[in-house]
Amino acid sequence: MVPLPVTLSVTNGRTKMSRSNQDHEPPTRSDENRSSIKDRLLTYDEVSEEFSVPKGTLFWWVARRAIPHVRLGPRSVRFRRPDLEQWLQARVVRPLDGTATEEP
Repeated sequence: MVPLPVTLSVTNGRTKMSRSNQDHEPPTRSDENRSSIKDRLLTYDEVSEEFSVPKGTLFWWVARRAIPHVRLGPRSVRFRRPDLEQWLQARVVRPLDGTATEEP
């Protein structure tokens, strides 16, 4: 077995040692982002912006367990996009049959 060459790099005063393998290319950052963007956990700010809901309302819903969320710790809450989309879809109010009016 042939040892891989060692590369040393210094960043912000810290030395990092890594072994390089010319035959193996790790996935690029953009590939990782594309595959995980839908599965990524969202913050209060991101949900507030994307779904046009005030952060205060999100805090209220989380405290009352009215919205699906992931509690990472006592003060750390995140949201999964598929859970929010399903939760919103379940709250769509459909008109009663025959009562919808057409606008001129």
